[in-house]
Amino acid sequence: MSDKIRINGLRVFGYHGVNRIEREHGQHFVVDIEARLDLREAGTSDLLGSTLDYDSVIKKVQHVVAHERYTLIEALAERISDVILENPEVYATTIRVAKPKPPIEADLESVQVEIQRGR
Repeated sequence: MSDKIRINGLRVFGYHGVNRIEREHGQHFVVDIEARLDLREAGTSDLLGSTLDYDSVIKKVQHVVAHERYTLIEALAERISDVILENPEVYATTIRVAKPKPPIEADLESVQVEIQRGR
C-alpha cells in the first residue's frame, strides 16, 4: 500500500537544542509529516471519518514542538512519530524536522533529520 497524506513545511516556534541559547531563546522548526494509510474508503465515501484528520494532527504536532523540550531534533522527531502513530489508521510515518538557523558557523540552509517508523 502506498497511499499517503503529507503535511509539508509546518513551521513552529520551539525551544530545542544542545546550545543553551537555543533552549532559552528558541527558534523556528520546520516539520514535514508523511502518514501512510489506506485511503480507498475515504476516496469512495468522501467522509472525514474514513481518513486522517490532518487539522487535528497539525494541532497535536504544534503542541509538541511548542511546549515540549528536547536536546536533539532526533528526539523531537521520534516524539512526533509517536503522535502520528497514535492514529490507528496510520501504519507507518516518515518525519522530517529541520532547524533552519542552527547556531553553526557555516553557510547552510538548514540541518534536518528524517526518521521512518511503523507498526
